[in-house]
Amino acid sequence: MVEQAVLDVLITRLGGTAVRLGLGWLVIGIVWLAVITKGFRSPAPELRLRSGEEGGAAEPEASGPRLPTA
Repeated sequence: MVEQAVLDVLITRLGGTAVRLGLGWLVIGIVWLAVITKGFRSPAPELRLRSGEEGGAAEPEASGPRLPTA
């Protein structure tokens, strides 16, 4: 309930450009999900996290080649 109130306040105070960018990003995400699920016919890929060695930090499991990090 409190979270919803905070979101409502934040969204109503956003400028028009921020709202358009956010909606555009949402549309891109939905289109990408449709592509990787072959038109929503197969289930979405599952994100599996492994726990870190200290502090309970988690990072995604590698499912392919690792990219170099800076």
